[in-house]
Amino acid sequence: MKTKAVKTLYKGMAGVPDKIVKEAIVMGEPFGIWHDGDYMELAPSELTTKRVSVGEHLFKDKFGGDDYYLWHYPWKPTAVQYKMFNGGLKC
Repeated sequence: MKTKAVKTLYKGMAGVPDKIVKEAIVMGEPFGIWHDGDYMELAPSELTTKRVSVGEHLFKDKFGGDDYYLWHYPWKPTAVQYKMFNGGLKC
């Protein structure tokens, strides 16, 4: 499962890079978003249906990867869910 930690919310929405969400869609896996210690998980079917908007600004990858847009999802954290991977918390 792919996860992404976001530092800030914009108008109550979490913006995540499209390239990471697209990978989760192709793999048919859920996608998790962390913000300020809270967690939200989107099922594969929700990755396109719950997307509110696509940002207009193209971001440059800091490490020389592909440029990306932000996909925005309404921030609605689920019940506290700690998923363990290899003995540690993955976020």
